[in-house]
Amino acid sequence: MKKKYSIKKHGRMFKIYEHLTKQYIAQSTNKNVLTKLLRNLNKGGFFNGDTPKFMLIGGPITVYGQKNNRNL
Repeated sequence: MKKKYSIKKHGRMFKIYEHLTKQYIAQSTNKNVLTKLLRNLNKGGFFNGDTPKFMLIGGPITVYGQKNNRNL
């Protein structure tokens, strides 16, 4: 099975690239957050490799990571 998505680095940002549509669909400064999302996407999550262009008119979706704090 060929991967439909991959992570590419652009300066300080990491972006998820969709191979079929040749567009970036998500971005974050936290690579770990995108890696979790990438695994889900490659298993068939979201649009299964064919994200409609109108979803990304404003550019890639920015994903913010949650910082875990054990001292709550």
